[in-house]
Amino acid sequence: GIDALLFDSDFAHSQTKRRIFWDKVTLSRLLQIIIKKKKLGGMLLFQVSESSMTDKAFARWLLPGLKQLGNKASKLTFLIPSQQDEKQRKLTVNFIKKIRTYRSKIGLDDFTASTDSLNMLKHVKPDYVRLSLAWVKLVEGNNSREIALAHFIRQLEAKGIRVIAPCGFSVEMKKVFALSGVSFCQERSMKNG
Repeated sequence: GIDALLFDSDFAHSQTKRRIFWDKVTLSRLLQIIIKKKKLGGMLLFQVSESSMTDKAFARWLLPGLKQLGNKASKLTFLIPSQQDEKQRKLTVNFIKKIRTYRSKIGLDDFTASTDSLNMLKHVKPDYVRLSLAWVKLVEGNNSREIALAHFIRQLEAKGIRVIAPCGFSVEMKKVFALSGVSFCQERSMKNG
């Protein structure tokens, strides 16, 4: 558990263990909040690290918590990195299969028009896609790129994949998002650890 990680001598030197630790801390708190709430409005986004997705012990720790949530688990969306190589993608797909058995949602995070992101889209079939802020800023101001992005958003939304515009974009891009039919714009972000 979390207490064991705190006293692990390798913890201070292992970035992987620290990421798993902070994912556990944040998710523990989030699961407690969800369980206590009688009604949950909206959706809760959680950025899960690649380290946690590939750690079998993390999945064994997480799944009972999701089971305890029951129907409320559908309000929790796990955002996974959209930029993954083939080996990591296979491990991620296994993690996703376990998460989906408890009705939790999956989102691709930091999505761009790259080969890696498009491969993840194909293999994962996410419920949500959160666009990369850096990519959106590259598109901004270029009329043909804005049109292409709007078309791409409409295609995703037509397939039932809801698109999340990242927080931190300009007012001009908000118009592009509104016209393209983006599901919603993220107003703010919370970072863990």
